[in-house]
Amino acid sequence: MAGRRQHTVPQFMLMAFESSRRGNEVRVWRYCRSGAPVELNVTKIGVEKDFYGNELDERITKLETGFASLAEELRNRNGLINRADIGDLVAHLSLRTRALRQSGIELATKMADRVRDHFSQPEVLKAAARRRLTKAELLQRLRQELANQGLKRVEIEKRIFAAGPKLVALWEQKLNEGAEEMAPVVDRVMREGAKGLPASMRVSFIEALSRGLDDNPRVLAYRRFNWFVLPTADSLILGDCVCVFETDGDRTFKPWDDEASPGKRILMPLAPGRLLIGAHESEMPDLDIPAVNQVFARCSLEFLVSARRLVGPEAQMLDSLGTWSGIASDGDLNAIWEQIKDDFWKSGEANSRAFQIVNGNRPRMRPNSCIEVAVPRCGRPNRPPVSEWRHAQNGPPYLLPMDGLGIMAHVVNMGNQTAAHTARSSSACPPRVCS
Repeated sequence: MAGRRQHTVPQFMLMAFESSRRGNEVRVWRYCRSGAPVELNVTKIGVEKDFYGNELDERITKLETGFASLAEELRNRNGLINRADIGDLVAHLSLRTRALRQSGIELATKMADRVRDHFSQPEVLKAAARRRLTKAELLQRLRQELANQGLKRVEIEKRIFAAGPKLVALWEQKLNEGAEEMAPVVDRVMREGAKGLPASMRVSFIEALSRGLDDNPRVLAYRRFNWFVLPTADSLILGDCVCVFETDGDRTFKPWDDEASPGKRILMPLAPGRLLIGAHESEMPDLDIPAVNQVFARCSLEFLVSARRLVGPEAQMLDSLGTWSGIASDGDLNAIWEQIKDDFWKSGEANSRAFQIVNGNRPRMRPNSCIEVAVPRCGRPNRPPVSEWRHAQNGPPYLLPMDGLGIMAHVVNMGNQTAAHTARSSSACPPRVCS
């Protein structure tokens, strides 16, 4: 792995699925979402320039020596294996993949699109502005200004009575004009800002993985599993997610452990005829290997490899490649976004009015009424999760900036928080793997 061409799936895993060899060149069959299958040298599979960066890549390379030896030992074992470091191997392989990073980027991008669509609506901008400066506050500021000029209270009220309605009408006119002009600016700035998401999430991924090499809480959890090596008559495939996790949650199989649902089993192919199983059972479970292969195909994001060319029913599972690879489905993402909006706008009467406006139905509002907006405390070094966002009723809300750059900062932070705190689920029906 040393060098700038860095493997997101280590070569010691790919080489175990050897289909042919020419000298020192080991080849495997690679299958992608599009294009014909091709037999390739493992040095050309799952590799990307500077994927981890120099420092992290060197640390991973040192770890791989021990992990490669452990994987090779497991390929020659059967049944229950008493090795505490299997948990280290599984945690390392499941968190270093390109599939994990790309899925996170995809989720954040989709969330940023939803936030942009929301805040680039003129009516939403007007609602935020009304919270920043209500009609009542506008008149109160006018009173204060007149008082500073030395006017008595009676004279102030006379002027407010005479000029107040005109001032409020002018404020509404300027607000309407400004929101219409600002909406395309917000849209443009948000689109430009979202272009930086892949780069920023790459940095976050590298930092998180670097910390995980020293202290990964998943390792302790995985060490509590019983580990088995199951010999298989049917040939296994290896996906770009490397491992899959069976849970008791709504989503039965996932390509990584998000710590949101209790893990039931962990499956990792070691070789075409060897499957590593982590389970809480004391006896090795009996699995349906063709169904297991289907799970690996669905949980893989971009590719899978095989020791032989897949034909017949085996080849048909390629149609489902990637269907379970995402962190969240579009339906899940929509539900998350609705919850974020519900947290964002103040509850109660103002909340119902806000959603009427967002949905395109302008409500009839009483004089001096307003829509209050509470936003997450973003832009700080330690941003709180969604559940800790402050609402208007819990204290003075942070007012939504009326400039596009300020809004974009909230968009990016919202996307990152959502990607980090989403409980994932899937509505797809999983195949049955237990016989």
